[in-house]
Amino acid sequence: MGGQAVPDNHFERIDSQMNSALPDLRPQLGQAQEWLATLIAGIGEDQWSTPTPCTEFDVRALTEHVFAVQERVLRMGRDGTFGDAPEALPFPSTAPTEAFRAAAATALGEWGEDRLVTPVTAPWGTMPGAAVLGGYLAEHVAHGWDLATATGQPAQAPAGLAEIALGVMRQALPAEGREHYPFGAVVPSAPDADPTEQLANWTGRVSR
Repeated sequence: MGGQAVPDNHFERIDSQMNSALPDLRPQLGQAQEWLATLIAGIGEDQWSTPTPCTEFDVRALTEHVFAVQERVLRMGRDGTFGDAPEALPFPSTAPTEAFRAAAATALGEWGEDRLVTPVTAPWGTMPGAAVLGGYLAEHVAHGWDLATATGQPAQAPAGLAEIALGVMRQALPAEGREHYPFGAVVPSAPDADPTEQLANWTGRVSR
């Protein structure tokens, strides 16, 4: 997901279609955060201005966005709302990978067991915390694909993550009628597309 506003009812179908025993996706979100950290570590010095498949971002802007996402995840775990958390934060010029890992670990650490079943207000609406984590898992995986594709790194997320994220997005994001969503039209996936690429295509990214 990019930095654009989303409809207030975005992702409400997750809550209505999934049963009351929403899964605890904290371990999977942690894996996705670590995947993003390894991709950030692999950015070449000459790649920061490279365009990404998420067309509103180049590589630097995308890293600044995902860095700010950690602040949003932190605030929602701690306070139950994202508040006035920014859409982008300046990325540290020294030790950026370590800074991202630290921010990610701190953010995820705010998500206790009780937060999973209490209402949490995300930019796209209010729903159980477990459903919000599903949305952020999808965002981390999709932006991981963006970053990997832009910088020539392996673009397949760790096993199992993209399958879950794709399931979330297929429930949350309609195939048609996306005029008010910050996503392009569904891009048909190649027959041999792996689940990470399928997720990218579902959210309107064109494979390269």
